Amino acid sequence: DNGSFDSGFQNAATFTVNSATDAVDANPGNGICATAATQCTLRAAIQEANALAGGPHTITVPAGTYTLTIGGAPDNATVRGDLDIVASMTIAGAGADTTIINANGLDRVFHIVGGITVTFSGLTVQNGIAPPASDGGGIFCPGAALTLTNVAIRNNTARDGAGVYNGTLTATLTNVEVSGNTASRNGGGIWNSGDWNCCCC
Repeated sequence: DNGSFDSGFQNAATFTVNSATDAVDANPGNGICATAATQCTLRAAIQEANALAGGPHTITVPAGTYTLTIGGAPDNATVRGDLDIVASMTIAGAGADTTIINANGLDRVFHIVGGITVTFSGLTVQNGIAPPASDGGGIFCPGAALTLTNVAIRNNTARDGAGVYNGTLTATLTNVEVSGNTASRNGGGIWNSGDWNCCCC
């Protein structure tokens, strides 16, 4: 399923990733998750969800290791580096042991931009490195509502909040493993400036 809409719920779209490669969407905003090679990558799915009005959108990520490989100057368009999220969405893996999002030291893994609502479930976020003098190596969430369920945050590096940096809104964590993360200043695992709820972390 490279893209479908539920007209009854704020034009919420659903995308299913079918390639573990790291490639951009060929035409963000057309409602179809497809690279130039007609594959739906995680990066392309996020670009499509970002470009669409409404939501929250859903991205389903099957078992596999999804390694970021596109470097370059930072942006907030998910074209290169980390995976920038600017629309409300859920990213659902097949389980923390089997769906692995790996930045491979290229950049941080996820950067959540704006006052949106984002949920991660059933996946591992690992090997992210925030830009110099910056925060959130695994997940950088300065101003969104964040939910993590059945997620592992492993081996990320940043200034503050190496695993997860949570800013002004509430973060809710359920059955979350946070391990092996390293901060140069504060919050090796989690740095929280807002509210949070944690069950079985």
